Amino acid sequence: MLKSLTVAERRDYGPSLYRSIFELAGSDSVPYHRTSLAFEVSHSLCKANKDLSLGDRDILVPLEALCVRTLTPDSFTSAGALIGSELSQNIAEALRPKSVCFRAGAQALYGLRSNFQLSRELTPLTASWMHPQDTAVASDDTFGLLSMSPKRVAGLTALSKEIQLISQYDVASFVMDSISIGIGVALDRGGIQGAGVFGEPLGLFNTTGVGTVTFGGAATWAKAVNFESQIVAALGSDQNISFVATPAVREKWKGIQRFASGAKSLWEDDETIAGKRAMVTTSCPANSICAGDFTQMFFGFWGEGSPIQITVDPFSRKKEGLIELYLQLLCDVGIARPSVFVINADSATQ
Repeated sequence: MLKSLTVAERRDYGPSLYRSIFELAGSDSVPYHRTSLAFEVSHSLCKANKDLSLGDRDILVPLEALCVRTLTPDSFTSAGALIGSELSQNIAEALRPKSVCFRAGAQALYGLRSNFQLSRELTPLTASWMHPQDTAVASDDTFGLLSMSPKRVAGLTALSKEIQLISQYDVASFVMDSISIGIGVALDRGGIQGAGVFGEPLGLFNTTGVGTVTFGGAATWAKAVNFESQIVAALGSDQNISFVATPAVREKWKGIQRFASGAKSLWEDDETIAGKRAMVTTSCPANSICAGDFTQMFFGFWGEGSPIQITVDPFSRKKEGLIELYLQLLCDVGIARPSVFVINADSATQ
C-alpha cells in the first residue's frame, strides 16, 4: 500500500508537478530517473502499478494530490491568492469542490485492481407487530451484486511555453485546478447521464429502477415535494437527499411561487428545494432535475494510488508554442439502490 502524501508534501506537490511537466517537455531524451517530489511519487506509483504502459514522457499523479487548492488566508488580491490550503486526503473530499455528485454525497472506492462487485441489499427484512398467538412470516433480506469495471476517462489540455516566464508558484495551482475540474466534470457527466455504451458508465438518467416525476406543465410545489416523497418511501435517507438540476431549471423554479398567495419560490435563494440541498450542473440532460440519496452512488477508481496518467507532448502543437498534456484515469460509476433516486420524465422548465 502506498504511503499517503503528508500535509507538507501535498502543499509542495503542485509546484513540483508543474516544474516536472516542463522538465519532461524540455529535452529530446528523457531518462526516467528525475529527482523531484512529483517524480518520486510517480516512480512509487509505477512500481505499484506495473500493468500500466508508460512512456518516457509519462508521469503518474495520485488522485489525492488534487487535494491541494489555492485561495485562502487574508486578502485574495495580495499573497492570499497564491497560498495553498489543504483538504482531506480522502479522494471524495479532493474532488468535492469540482464535482456535484461528490458534493451531493457520492462515495469513492479507490485502489481497485480488477472487475469489482459490490454487495447490495435488494429487499430489507420486514418486521411487524404480532398478536401473541400469531405466527411470524419469514421475510429474509435478499442481496445482489453491483458490478463495476474499469473505464477510461481521458482528456487533452495545453500549456503555453511562455507561462514558464511566470513564477511556478503563480500558476502551479492553476494547473492542478484545471486537472481536477476536468476530471470532476467527466465524473459528473458519467454518473448523471452516462449512456452505458461506447466506454461510458451507466448514469442515473439511464438506470432502470429509478423513480420519475411527470410535470405535464409548469412545475408545482406538489411535484417538487413528490421527489422526496418517493425517495423516503423507498427507504432512502431523508437527511441525505439532494437535488441536482441544470441552470435553466434553477432559473425557472426561482420564478415559480409555491402557492399563489405566498412569497417563497420552488427553488429558494439559500439553494434549497423543500429544505433539501439543491445544486446545478451542465452535466444534467437539458431541462432536467433529479434528486436522491447520493450516498448510494459509487465511483470506483482503479490502480494503487488511483493514478492519473499524464503524457507530456511538446511536439504536436509546437508551432503554437504549446505543450499538450494528455490525461487518463480508470474509473466507473455504480448505483447501488436505484429506487432512492428520482428523475424528471418530461421537461422541468415548461
